[in-house]
Amino acid sequence: MSDLLTSPPTAPVDAAPRAESADDALADESAERRRPRFICEYEYTDDLLTRFARMQVSAKRRGALLLMGCIEIAIGLLWIFSPQSLHWAGIFFVAVGAYSLWYRSNMYQNLAQRYIRSMERDENEMGGRHRRIVVTDEAAIVFASDDRSQRYEFSEFTDFQHDDAMFVAIFGVNGVAFPVDSFTLGTAAEFGDFLASKRYPAGSMGPDTPNR
Repeated sequence: MSDLLTSPPTAPVDAAPRAESADDALADESAERRRPRFICEYEYTDDLLTRFARMQVSAKRRGALLLMGCIEIAIGLLWIFSPQSLHWAGIFFVAVGAYSLWYRSNMYQNLAQRYIRSMERDENEMGGRHRRIVVTDEAAIVFASDDRSQRYEFSEFTDFQHDDAMFVAIFGVNGVAFPVDSFTLGTAAEFGDFLASKRYPAGSMGPDTPNR
């Protein structure tokens, strides 16, 4: 008689505990990712909005406007002093070049005024200028004074900027400000390292010290 069926298959005695252990590990990992890593609390002052605007005006854009303005003025002057009848065209080019240089010099101030007017106009939309931001491994959740909130997932995080007063985390087309003196949980230095790890994960081709 064959003995193939004499010992019916049995499950390993530790299968159920092992499954429970895996579920517990996943639950612990999920809870850890939702645990607050950093908390900021601050008011959107006009000075903070102005700093925010200055950081949004890129050096490349300012450089392009400077180059364009200088070229336009140079072409205009050549036409003004040329023997051909191009004086009016030259004056026009000089005027456009001068406007480009003026706009460049006032770019962030104009943007700051737009932010300030928008904040004053929409104070009821997000409960005024007060902000409380809770940062986890998964997202940054921005709370207004009336507890309304907006969630920014780190899966949509694209870059960050900083100066000596604040960090700005970029989520698509939205920027979230984190003043360095506003941290009630964690420190600004730790937060900078945290953003760098999100922007340049281990093994990526990013620089060793991004935005520093």
